[in-house]
Amino acid sequence: MLVTTKKRTPYYDNARYLLILFVMFAHLFSPDRGTLTNNTFCSSLAFLINLFVMPVMFIISGYFSKEKIDTKYTKSLIETLLIPLIVFELIFRTVVSETLNPTDLFIEPFYILWFLGVLLSCKFLAPFLHKLNLYTVLFVVFIIGFSPHFEYKYLQWGGVNLVKFLPYFVIGMILQSKKIDLSQFNLKKKQKLISLFLFSIVFLGLYITNPEFHEVLPEGDDEGKIMGVRLIVLKYGTIESISIDMLYRTLSILLSFAFFALTPNKKTFYTYLGNYTIYIYLLHIFIIHFIIRKGLHVYEKPSYQWWYYVALVFCAFLMPPLLSSRIVRGLTKWAISPDLGKTFLGKIIFYKKTTKKNHNAD
Repeated sequence: MLVTTKKRTPYYDNARYLLILFVMFAHLFSPDRGTLTNNTFCSSLAFLINLFVMPVMFIISGYFSKEKIDTKYTKSLIETLLIPLIVFELIFRTVVSETLNPTDLFIEPFYILWFLGVLLSCKFLAPFLHKLNLYTVLFVVFIIGFSPHFEYKYLQWGGVNLVKFLPYFVIGMILQSKKIDLSQFNLKKKQKLISLFLFSIVFLGLYITNPEFHEVLPEGDDEGKIMGVRLIVLKYGTIESISIDMLYRTLSILLSFAFFALTPNKKTFYTYLGNYTIYIYLLHIFIIHFIIRKGLHVYEKPSYQWWYYVALVFCAFLMPPLLSSRIVRGLTKWAISPDLGKTFLGKIIFYKKTTKKNHNAD
């Protein structure tokens, strides 16, 4: 058994950076973008990435979840999740979206904001779940995760993603409770090669079978619905769709831990970027939408022009350091990572509670 450490380690920052880099690739090369990426290779690449990226993110979030609710924890949830969710919900609905339906605001998170809403829900539930038997919790939420196969019409995008990814969050909580620190594993080259082989064989399988893929169904009756479960439910019967879903979940778990095995645990040139992935996540969609899609019209070009793909790869590597730069962080900190302690209302709410606690301690 490995003992967790309170000290910040490069391993998890490396993991966060690599995950956000994969998100860039998935969003840039999604076959839903247009003609350029609507081919088997791009579809398989996007599908492969989506099999493990979000599960890993929720495992890491669950691993660092809190066991108690206090003022500091509440303040952190409001600053890092609730405020960005509200601000960018308003921005996306009014700027990116061509039509605005006021009744949808905050009820069904817009596009990539589902992640903030689901993560906020998971972190809010964490202190309560920590009081229960986590293995029982995992079993229950895993079973609930198949509910969309039976009554999908009662769940929207955010609801489906909550029941879909909560099991991975609980897995992270279990790792924390057992004091298992993934950064302390010293895997040999053979084990890392096996992990790399797993990624290769899954990609090859996706490339050969070419399963139906949609990252986000952009219009019509399915507007705002997700890939995976939604499409499985529509295309297959209950038994078949659950079987395929179990296969997807199994691959997600295997690929998630293969990713952990391949993540470097030493400080690298990109380690520091792992601390600012929320900036990259929330801001990259503006580059994709306004510059690449609307401005350069890249996705409308013929797919046989290879240098367009090179440009997309370059853009994927460029966006993380650009969007997490000190200048960008300084301009957007008020919306993405505000400090409520510096606001008048924040001082009234949080400062008084902190002062009272310190006074009682004295």
